[in-house]
Amino acid sequence: MIISTDYSVEKVELERPWFLMTAWRLEIDGSVTSVEGARSVLEHRMYMKNPLSKVSLVVPKPHRTISVFATVKNATGLVSEVLSHLGLLYARVVLGDYGGRHFVIDVDPVPRLENKEEALAVAELL
Repeated sequence: MIISTDYSVEKVELERPWFLMTAWRLEIDGSVTSVEGARSVLEHRMYMKNPLSKVSLVVPKPHRTISVFATVKNATGLVSEVLSHLGLLYARVVLGDYGGRHFVIDVDPVPRLENKEEALAVAELL
């Protein structure tokens, strides 16, 4: 649990290290290992004067993250379930690896297309 004011973190109750995630369009996620570190990150984000820069999600830091771009035509497994559940035709889904178990930690419903293959997949879908 993290409770923040406009200036600082008031309470953190998670196993360290933590992964502080912002709104998906900002791409300024980061990990911290102490309450002081979380305060520093939040104070900097508040200084940015962008309401989206506040922490929107706090999770235990995964061993690694896996970013998957998928459409309903090529998605499999957990990513397919996410697209179906959210009613999305395509998205970039970020999975966190927690000792071999994967959990969805972020879904970008309007991702920037990063290469020709992603653009072709969206064009084919449409």
